Amino acid sequence: MNWLYVCWCVGCVVDWMWGAHGSRRWSTATSKGIICVVTGDSSIKTAAANGGITKISHVDYHVTSVLGLYVETTVTVYGE
Repeated sequence: MNWLYVCWCVGCVVDWMWGAHGSRRWSTATSKGIICVVTGDSSIKTAAANGGITKISHVDYHVTSVLGLYVETTVTVYGE
């Protein structure tokens, strides 16, 4: 029954020397989709723009899917 509800997170470090603890700011962008209709923009560019971030240290993705019919994606950008 794992296919009924799926939730996963992925972290991708862009600048591993600076790391998560050195990040001074963070911002998110979210998109949602029901069947084939998608609303929102969950791109890294949008998330960075939402928070005024110009130097990205790392990015986290959080995706939730229910039966593959409803999908929500949130991108969190950390940086300065």
